Amino acid sequence: MAGLAIITWATLCWLMYTNAVEKREQELRIAVSFVEEHLERSLDGPALILKQVSELVIESGGIDVALMRPADWRQIETMDVSLPQVYIFVVADSDGVIRYNSTGLKNMNLDISDRPYFAAHKIRGEQFHIGAAIRSRIDNVELFTISRSIIDNTGRFLGVAVMGLRSDYFRDFFLRESTSDLESIALISRSGDVLVKSGVDSSVGMNLSKSIAFRDNYGTQQRKIMRGSVFGSEDGVFALRMSEEYAILISASIPMSVIQEEVFPSLIVATAILVILLGVIGGFGYVVFRGLSREEKLKQEYQKLSYFRETILENARLPIIVCDTNGDVVFFNRAAEVSLGYTSDEAVDTLNLSEIADPITPVFCEDDKHGDDADANTPCRTLDLDDLSSRQGDIDSIYRRKDGSIIPVALSVSKLRTDADVSVGYVVIARDQSAQKSAERALRFSEQRQRAILDNIVDGIFTININGIVSSMNPAAERIFGYEGQEILGRNISVLMDDAHRGRHDGYVRRYMQMGDPRIIGRGREVPGRRKDGSVFPLDLAVSRVDFAGRTMFVGVVRDLSETKKVERLKSEFVSIVSHELRTPLTAMRGALNIVNSEVLGPLDAEIKELTQIAEQSTERLIRLINDILDVEKIGSGKLTLKYEAVSIRQSMDRSLQDIESYAEQYGVSVVTEMTEDYTVWADFDRLQQIILNLLSNAVKFSPKGETVRLVAECSADGWVRLLVVDKGPGIAVEFHDQIFEKFAQADASDKRAKGGTGLGLSITKGLAEQMGGSVGFESQPGEGTTFYVDLPIMRKSEEPSADRRSLHILHLEDDEGVRLIISHMLSERARITGAESVAAGISLAEKHAFDLAILDMGLPDGNGLEVVDYLKNDQGDRPALIILSGHEELPPDAPSVAAVLVKTRESERATVDKICAIIDRLFPVVPAEEGSAACHAN
Repeated sequence: MAGLAIITWATLCWLMYTNAVEKREQELRIAVSFVEEHLERSLDGPALILKQVSELVIESGGIDVALMRPADWRQIETMDVSLPQVYIFVVADSDGVIRYNSTGLKNMNLDISDRPYFAAHKIRGEQFHIGAAIRSRIDNVELFTISRSIIDNTGRFLGVAVMGLRSDYFRDFFLRESTSDLESIALISRSGDVLVKSGVDSSVGMNLSKSIAFRDNYGTQQRKIMRGSVFGSEDGVFALRMSEEYAILISASIPMSVIQEEVFPSLIVATAILVILLGVIGGFGYVVFRGLSREEKLKQEYQKLSYFRETILENARLPIIVCDTNGDVVFFNRAAEVSLGYTSDEAVDTLNLSEIADPITPVFCEDDKHGDDADANTPCRTLDLDDLSSRQGDIDSIYRRKDGSIIPVALSVSKLRTDADVSVGYVVIARDQSAQKSAERALRFSEQRQRAILDNIVDGIFTININGIVSSMNPAAERIFGYEGQEILGRNISVLMDDAHRGRHDGYVRRYMQMGDPRIIGRGREVPGRRKDGSVFPLDLAVSRVDFAGRTMFVGVVRDLSETKKVERLKSEFVSIVSHELRTPLTAMRGALNIVNSEVLGPLDAEIKELTQIAEQSTERLIRLINDILDVEKIGSGKLTLKYEAVSIRQSMDRSLQDIESYAEQYGVSVVTEMTEDYTVWADFDRLQQIILNLLSNAVKFSPKGETVRLVAECSADGWVRLLVVDKGPGIAVEFHDQIFEKFAQADASDKRAKGGTGLGLSITKGLAEQMGGSVGFESQPGEGTTFYVDLPIMRKSEEPSADRRSLHILHLEDDEGVRLIISHMLSERARITGAESVAAGISLAEKHAFDLAILDMGLPDGNGLEVVDYLKNDQGDRPALIILSGHEELPPDAPSVAAVLVKTRESERATVDKICAIIDRLFPVVPAEEGSAACHAN
């Protein structure tokens, strides 16, 4: 009897221990199932992005070309940003150099060729690879990688796309979703590298390739419950499961000490009961004890399952629905209640999943599943959960809410299996895609709107790379040049230019990239274009630089000026004809009226004479108006011819005073001149008079009666004379300052009626001053009067024509005709200037003539101005002094020594000429004829 009691006691202890172990094993099975589900959901999104990137690069023919497809790339970046587990996304070329990174950091210049995962693709030829835990080189964040090779259809390795997944994202899930009794949850790669492990600060460097448990169980698709240790720590119960989608082993373990602590109190109770039973009722007590133990076991099991349901399923943030094999709902968590509007009581045992979910991609019937009447081409009316659970990745679907509204979702369907691998139901987890779908719609609308704008804009738009190759062209550009889009793509932009300018355009881009010389980059310019039929037409071209995805490209905007030029030509012809036809009879009328008013033909009645004088004055105004219109037309078309000579400022001011006196008397205003000494400028005397009289007449008109207008000449320290016209009139309103020099500008329409005038005088004054190398400006405060001024360069005594200075011979190499003309005019009294617009023309001149100084532009259509240096010589056979004009201050390392480097884009032509004059004075000094300031020496 005692032996039976002992055997019974031992059996009871074993059953309690086995029950505790089985309960823990069940916890481990559930844990690895949820970890597997979470793992596959977390990897499906990144894996899909890697696949799309690989397909995009292969379709585009290379990484660089793929990066120039912004619409496709923005869609990929939108998907990337929506995944919280992704820390970084990079694309590297076949050498391991990163060509794209999602962090937005510029100039990373990282090289991943030393990373093991890169070798796995390039050397071992793996298509998809899961890499070991590493730390980011950017900010030391722990992560592990998934990567995919990019191999084109010919088998050529183009590069690799890599996703870095945050280790802490998975650790947070392990901590949040596991019970406190679990020792650890870990993800292990095929090479034994521990990707993520709970309960440790870092998994970097952990490897289980030598672990017997790992070697014996890696690769099996069955869940295994085993005794022992995976990580070499305390023995316990652990569960292993291979992910069905990815080559990752999932491990979860509970220490044996936890089980022992749980069983030990029960063993004490059992022993006590055994002693009582042996002493009192024997075998009857054993039966009672077993019944109580079984009841306690079931109670604890129920409590554990309830705890798991509450902590894992009910509190999950995603809607989770559990169905039986027929699709009937048996579990409905809180997130599903919030998302769909049903309560758990309304859904469980009442709804079928097909009443809630519809797949966007149709599921077609199969005869062996739906009967003989099923049509394989007809979508099924009910969800085929078995088929959906076998699909890889998420499934696009929709959920119908209780109120009838629709929610776009991504479904993940997994089978529930018993230990005997029998399917008993399905777990359906949904991820709301409303925000993503809305973003996709907004992105599509934005792209369609931009495409509509580009396709319908009047101006032509094209893009080129740094080599001048056309990569896109809108319909307006196709119409302008007469090409179909595919005919011009991939060809050099020079095919759209005429023969004379064709060779320059590649040079413009090359010089801009190498030396920073903008030329037409970042500014507009008129150039001749060539259509497909060979015809040449005027074109307005503006080119801008664009940096996108680490690459530089240029966007050009073109406008056909053919009609504009035609209208301008017709306008010019019209103005010329009308002005000529008007001036001829008006001149005759003025002469006739002058004779009549002078009473040469006899005395006139007072009333008649008043009328004829009015007619004569009106005729004079008409002639002035016609002359002003002709001047404006000539200045605008560049046809104005100036007769330069040495002009005395004193003489010009005296002449102006005589001419304005009678006009000033009409307004009761006096005009005085002020100057300390005379100055000489190189200008057109008549046009300078016109400038001064325009400013004086305006000052007189707007001055109060009895006031004085001052005409002042001053010398500035930098060698310029300033003529000022100062009045005490009402001033100019601040809001009109920007328009004062525009054609037909009037500060107030009432001024035109009260004061007269056409509004052309100041526009003409500005144009004439600039033609003579000067400038015009003004200062004004409302109610305090106005001061207009004209700046002109002074001719110093040493600049007057002399054998010493005129014998200097200067070569000026510059392709901008306007710059050549300005410098030539302003240096004409100091030296003989010979200009050339290209390297070839400069070499030809250097071979034929000797030069004392050379002013060279480094950026020319056919090369660098420094190429002419070897051909230059002076009268003694030596190399002459050099002045370099460049887009930046630094010269190439092998450049010859120079007198100065002048940055063209930094200073005005006036300042550039001043510096050239100073260099000439330093290199070729001339003793001044008189003492005094070299800059402001007067005649």
